[in-house]
Order: sequence, then structure tokens, then C-alpha cells
Amino acid sequence: MEPLYWERRESFAQTGYKVVDWPTDEARLISNLQANEPAVPLISAEDAPSFASFYNAAASFFGLGTKTVGRSLPTSGVFRWIDTRARINRVNIDDDEVRVEVEGDSLDGLIVELAGDTPGTAITMPESTDNIRTVTFPVTDGLPTGAWVVVRSGAEWLDRRFLSRPSGFVEEPGVNVEITPKARLDGYIAGRENDTVEFKREIPASEDSKARVMKTVCAFANGAGGSLLFGINDEYEIVGLPATKANRYIDQLSELVDAWVEPSPTCSFDVLQIDDASTVVIELVVSPGAALHGSSKPNEPRKVYVRHHSRSVPARVREIEDIVRNRTAAYRFPQ
Repeated sequence: MEPLYWERRESFAQTGYKVVDWPTDEARLISNLQANEPAVPLISAEDAPSFASFYNAAASFFGLGTKTVGRSLPTSGVFRWIDTRARINRVNIDDDEVRVEVEGDSLDGLIVELAGDTPGTAITMPESTDNIRTVTFPVTDGLPTGAWVVVRSGAEWLDRRFLSRPSGFVEEPGVNVEITPKARLDGYIAGRENDTVEFKREIPASEDSKARVMKTVCAFANGAGGSLLFGINDEYEIVGLPATKANRYIDQLSELVDAWVEPSPTCSFDVLQIDDASTVVIELVVSPGAALHGSSKPNEPRKVYVRHHSRSVPARVREIEDIVRNRTAAYRFPQ
């Protein structure tokens, strides 16, 4: 019996070869059978085209483009059902409300819920002929802890967006999330430190503090990416940094990443102004890397780090193997 894996994916999720615009149910049959293509061309007796190799025939049939001859044939199968009942097109967040735009073929009676670690507010879609509708949630006290938006039919979720982690604040294909600096910080603090978020009171100055920050940058790059926010203390209080020094701090952090992390991951910076215009929070956004990343003091052997919830720790051998395998697969089959 071959293992069968089932997963539901939200809209605009990256699948093996493309971004799928609508939510999908995906079943994956994994086979351990090792098979090489026959070393003969594929010739049809009917009107079907001929191919120099079985691999080229499979690549043409599944729309994968031309490939080189001599590759092993995949023995797993993926079955994907596209669900057009409902998807979340856009989430707009400001200081006192969250607006959710939903599109779909069957919106009547569906429930849109702003949920969190505790029960949230649910709104039922009224009957209408419109296939694009907007639902508004007041959030005068900020986003709830662990905030996420879900569209559901009874107990079945149709689409979702997480708002208390970086993916909720990054523009995704087909989705525009607008958020004020205050609401953005509220969302980060509501989600606490986790596998993609870490807070620092100040810009690192000592060698030890630089090492701690850079191993987290390394861990984010080896994982799904993440954000380091400078100007928030261990009690999750926004203490801020001098706004006049923001550009200098960004230069310092950029130089640290280049010197301490190899290869240097793709990073960007945001300056988030808080209520007091003289202070800001600096966000260092680390993108997922395309290779295996290591961190150490300049000219010292690099160590590989990964994220275990809110901690950046040295990677185990199996974790290093998984990173290399996943990055190699992404290189061989570009997304």
C-alpha cells in the first residue's frame, strides 16, 4: 500500500510548479518504486506525436516544458481539485478595522470570521447576486492575539489568511494587504515571538549580541524567512529607537549580514513610525534563501542555524540534509 497524503491549500498558494489562484484540495500519492525510462523513443501508431524519450513525452503531456533525455521518470502522482466557492482577494487593515474582500461562485450563507487564540467575530454573508463582497470587522483594541481571517461553510474552511505573522504583512500574488505601522506592530506583538518573528530591544553592539542576531538571520534564511524587529523589549513593549539614527542603524545591520552570514540572504528594511514621531521600530525582513546559509564571526567557520519556534539553534544533520534537498529541488525545478 503506497502512502496517500491529503492537504487543503489556501488561494494563491505556491504549489510544485505554479501559483494556484483558488483554494485547492490536493492528494499526493507517494511511491517508493524506482523506475528509469525505457531507452527507446516513444512512437505512436495513431496520430499522436512521437518523442525521442519517455521523459519528454511526460513533460509535454503535463506541461512541464522540454527536458533533457535520460532522466528518471517520477513515480508519484498529484491530484488537485480547484474550489471556486470562495477565496479571499484582499485584506485591508488599519488602526480600527479589518476589511476582507471575498470572491466566489457560492457566497450566500458562508461565514467570514476574524478569529484568534480566543473566539472572534463571525459574519454570515447575506443573499446577493454579487460574486465579490466586502466584510468589515471593527478592531478598536487592535488585532487579537493569533489573528487570522477564515471563510468557512459550517465546519469546513474554504480560504484563510494569517494576520499575526509576517506572511500577513507581505504582498502575496493576487493579494494586497494594506496595514498602518501601528496595526502592523500590534499584529507582530499579538503573535509574540515565533518561528518567523523575533524582537530586539536595540541594535546589536557587542560581539555576543551580534552573534545572537545573525544566527537568527541565518535561521530565517534557512527556513521560511522572517522578521527581526528592533525597538521592542522582552516584555513585548514598544520602546523604539531614535528616528534620526534610523538610516545609520540600517547601514550597520546590512553590513553585519554581509559580514556574518554566508551566502548573504536577501534582506529588506522597513522603518515603522510609532505614536512618538521621534522614535521608530526598524524591521529587518529576511527572505527564504536559495542555498544553505551559515553564520559566524568574519573569517571563522560558519555554523548552520534553524528556527525551533522562538529559538535559533544549531541545525541537526537531518535538518541540514532536508534544507539541501529542498533547495536543490527548487533549483532543478524553478518555481
